[in-house]
Amino acid sequence: MLKKELELENEQLKEELSGIKEMLSQLMKQKEEEKDSEKSIVSDSNVVAEKVEEVKYAKDLEPIEQNKYIRVTSLCNSVLNLSTEKYGKGKNITFNRFGQTRNVTYQMLEEIVNANRKLAENGRFFIQDEHAVRLLMLEEDYEKILDEKTITAIVDNKLANLLEVFKMTPKKQQDHVVSLIVKKVVNGGNADYNHLHAISDIYGKNLITMINDAMSNK
Repeated sequence: MLKKELELENEQLKEELSGIKEMLSQLMKQKEEEKDSEKSIVSDSNVVAEKVEEVKYAKDLEPIEQNKYIRVTSLCNSVLNLSTEKYGKGKNITFNRFGQTRNVTYQMLEEIVNANRKLAENGRFFIQDEHAVRLLMLEEDYEKILDEKTITAIVDNKLANLLEVFKMTPKKQQDHVVSLIVKKVVNGGNADYNHLHAISDIYGKNLITMINDAMSNK
């Protein structure tokens, strides 16, 4: 009798164990299906993102009509002459002051940049059209070049991360920012000496000395 009971219990245990194995197998299968589904979703998302980027990049490389006007702003603290040919030859466009903005056809702008590449790369003027910047292959330079609004904020000491931004600015553009600060103070503008000292440390020249010299020669 005891033997039969043990055999019956063994059979029941085998059935329960078989059921547990089947349940585990189904759970593992379900998890694998979920993983495959997630991978498929991620893959599809990546494909969509890549397609969107391809479309955007292709659009950015579309040619600009030669007679389209592009806004160009002078970032110089003096008269800026830009020519369509080297050494001032060809057609010329003149900016009389910092912040002055002129409309220039894309054809003329392209010729100006080709003839004055260094001026474009050093931020002597600012092209207010991202598409044009890309086509003229100035993207990397424009990651560091400051626009008129940012320069003005630095000069007026109204930029939260002023020192970090100034430090990353190309040296040629730093020269113009400093000249604007000096000009402002010499003409009676407010001066924050902590601001001047901090800029001086990065720039490598004493702005207060520069201001005093400019006042003496005024």
